[in-house]
Amino acid sequence: MEQERKAASEENKRVLEQRLKEQSALEEGFQSMAQKMQSEIQSLHHQYNQSIAPPKDACSVSSSNHNLKSKGNVRLYVLLVGLH
Repeated sequence: MEQERKAASEENKRVLEQRLKEQSALEEGFQSMAQKMQSEIQSLHHQYNQSIAPPKDACSVSSSNHNLKSKGNVRLYVLLVGLH
């Protein structure tokens, strides 16, 4: 009887340690994803701020706005897909 209780206690301890490791790994993953998202948001803000700077000429504005839009859409898509 004592032997069975001791074995069950050891098994419970092992399961608890495994779950704590899994939880820690999940927390690290979420932290990493949050840092990547924050970095991406800062990059998009920087690009946006550059795109609203006074233009040099009309052609460069049209081109830079188009490039910014397409890059932003791709990054937003990648960011959203990464969340799943």
